[in-house]
Amino acid sequence: MKKTFHISCCGRSGSKYVARALSSMGISVLHEMGDDWPFPQKLGIKYIAANPRLFANYDGLIGWKWSLLTPKYAAKKAVQFHLVREPVKAIESATTHLDSLFKFIESKLGEPDFIPEGADNAVIRLGRAVNYWLRYNRAFGREKILLRLEDFTSKGQSSTLFCEAIGANPAATKLIDNLPSNINARPAATRRVPASWERIEELFPSKLAELREMAAEYGYVPK
Repeated sequence: MKKTFHISCCGRSGSKYVARALSSMGISVLHEMGDDWPFPQKLGIKYIAANPRLFANYDGLIGWKWSLLTPKYAAKKAVQFHLVREPVKAIESATTHLDSLFKFIESKLGEPDFIPEGADNAVIRLGRAVNYWLRYNRAFGREKILLRLEDFTSKGQSSTLFCEAIGANPAATKLIDNLPSNINARPAATRRVPASWERIEELFPSKLAELREMAAEYGYVPK
């Protein structure tokens, strides 16, 4: 019998792709966005947490909202994972978030205090994305089984580790090969701000060491 699970992750870390991958493997998962929820999306994830018996047949949860909005419900899942993506790619993609999302995250985890005074909108948005990535991962990425997006493939270490942890058949990871590679991609997002290690060092030098340390902790080598 499979164990229940919760996969936390910073926004733009590939949760939609992993949710589709799990679904292709026959594992039922509730993604925070609610595109395939069996009830109106407007009710939100708190409806799920308030009615756990209705969703007892689902295997797990995935997304960044569960840890912030329904922490007790998420914590009851038997296996706790944390999904990560290469930091600069995740941060650049996070710059496409709306201001309202940044405001919500900052109200829960703290505002950035390292953005240069008088910075333009692009620099501010990049700084907010850096702040989001650092604060969320620091708050919710500890003492959990680490999954790397890049390794969540048919023969990847993360997908195999996931199956072992919840008691699923690892042979089913072969079905991941049939998924399109651009699930939930935002290549043309007008709010995207280019990011690189060099640009982060130039704009936010006080955060570089922390970013590099966390990247190394997750198995990424900063270029």
